[in-house]
Amino acid sequence: MNFNANSKFVLLDEPFKGVSPINRDFIKKLIQENSKYKGIIVTDHDYSSIIEISSEIQLLDNGNLRRISQKEELIEYGYLPD
Repeated sequence: MNFNANSKFVLLDEPFKGVSPINRDFIKKLIQENSKYKGIIVTDHDYSSIIEISSEIQLLDNGNLRRISQKEELIEYGYLPD
């Protein structure tokens, strides 16, 4: 993760995949601290970590972007089981 790059945005693709819980917390902290200075776009299947750190959540569903405001919507759109 290079938050020091001279860019307005950083794209993180599955930063929580295969990461231990202690390192997951460290990554969350890094994202939250650096989001004060630049936009951070995170793609990941670890929805619980994403929900904790995001200011806005979009679900890509069959070619459509759906704004998510609560976890129950992930169930409604079939991303999570009932």
